[in-house]
Amino acid sequence: MTTEQRLSSLERTVRRQRSMLWGLPVLLIGTVLVMGAGGQDQQVVRTQRLEITGMKDSPAMVLTSDADGGILQIQDHSGTSVLDLYVDSDGGAVVVRAADGRRVGILASDDESRGLLILSANEEPIVTAGADADGGLITVRGPGESLGALVGMAGDGGGLVNVMNPSGEARIILGGKSDGGEFSVLDADGQTVVAAYSDKDGGLLSVRNNQEGTVVLNAALADGGGFVRVLDGQGNEKWRSP
Repeated sequence: MTTEQRLSSLERTVRRQRSMLWGLPVLLIGTVLVMGAGGQDQQVVRTQRLEITGMKDSPAMVLTSDADGGILQIQDHSGTSVLDLYVDSDGGAVVVRAADGRRVGILASDDESRGLLILSANEEPIVTAGADADGGLITVRGPGESLGALVGMAGDGGGLVNVMNPSGEARIILGGKSDGGEFSVLDADGQTVVAAYSDKDGGLLSVRNNQEGTVVLNAALADGGGFVRVLDGQGNEKWRSP
């Protein structure tokens, strides 16, 4: 699975939990066991909605349920929900709200992945963090749907950082794995113009033109040697030292 596919899957998990929380109806059936002193007296109370009131007789906690699961809402003195806990057959979610009821954070999970969303004032995802069987991903977005940065950790121990332009296209890539790393800078057309690589045999730094032809190539080898080469746009060597 590619990085983009994993990111889309994780975001779909969190968005699905968010949409269910947004439209969950409040006409539900719950069962509460009320225990008497010493546990000797037991009663079963069946209700469509359970409210626990605060000092001013306004609901402080509201518990509801349906065939798939239930939701617990914790409200402030004005009746605005500030924390929602939700569970269904796929998993669960926690929603944290601002004083005016706007969602500012969502934590959700299902059988395949877990995710965290931090939302803007317009309830747009700004920071997304998720994990599945292959590893974890963190994304940072600008206004709207523009992707600002992507940080990923693969299951094999390798890491990845992408810095995007407003259109979501990678312009800086930093990657690492057990035997080395890679750093790339891309131009407006998505072509690599600066690249640095390293592995167990040494390192390599190249500067390219926008046709992918290497202009300057520097290498350091494991035996302590190295070289510098200058090539034209077609890759023909023009100068080398030593």
